[in-house]
Amino acid sequence: MFLVLAGAGMYATGTVETEGVMEFKPEDLKAVCQRTMPFGKYQNCPVIDLPEPYLLWFADKGFPKGELGRLMALAMIIKVEGLAELVAPFRGTRPGVVS
Repeated sequence: MFLVLAGAGMYATGTVETEGVMEFKPEDLKAVCQRTMPFGKYQNCPVIDLPEPYLLWFADKGFPKGELGRLMALAMIIKVEGLAELVAPFRGTRPGVVS
């Protein structure tokens, strides 16, 4: 099953037939906690810990292409929809709360 971001909504599906739809795989929940920002003010910050306003700015201007952009979009969905419990098992022993 995939989590899919399409326009203003998201839904779960097994296959995607719509062009321009962003797919998320279950292993992305772990990756969003492990991958860090490679540039900018938040360099070396885990993607899941990026501030919501920063992620919303990227959503408006366009996420980077590739895996980083996909994970940033996932982090934004997790924060906006209040789904922090989805990534709790992957945060390890690192203290902190997904804001």
